[in-house]
Amino acid sequence: MFVRSKKSGAYEHLQVVHNERIDGRVKQCVIATLGRLDVPQRTGQLDALLASCSRFAEHTAVLTAHRQGRISAAEKVHIGPVLVFEPLWQQMGFPKIFQGLLAEREFEFDVERVVFLNVLHRLFASGSDGWPPLTGFPITPS
Repeated sequence: MFVRSKKSGAYEHLQVVHNERIDGRVKQCVIATLGRLDVPQRTGQLDALLASCSRFAEHTAVLTAHRQGRISAAEKVHIGPVLVFEPLWQQMGFPKIFQGLLAEREFEFDVERVVFLNVLHRLFASGSDGWPPLTGFPITPS
C-alpha cells in the first residue's frame, strides 16, 4: 500500500493505492482519493495526517519521538571508514593478492596497507589523487 499523486486537469490529487496480483499480473486498486494535494499541504493537514498515521508504525514512532526530544538515544556509535571497509577489503582477498604479487620483493613496509589507506583516501577525500596518505587511520588491522 502506498500514496501517490495523480494529475487531473490543473490539479494533483492524493490517492491511497494497493497493489494486487491478479492472474499473474500486478493491478493497482485505488482505495481512497484524499483530495487535492495543494489544499492539505497549504493548511498543514497533510503533516497532521502523516503524524497521525505514524503512531501506528513502530519505526516511525520511535524516530518521531526522538526528533521531538521525548526519548534520547541509548548509545551513539561512530563508525569510521576502516571499520566499514576493512572487512570488505579482507573479503575481496586483496591482502592475499598483494602478498602473492609482492612475495619475491623485500619491501621494508607493508605495501598492502599503503594501498588500502590510499583507497580510503580516494573514497573519502574528494578530488584527492591518493597522496599524501591519510593520517589517523591504523596501519595494522585491529
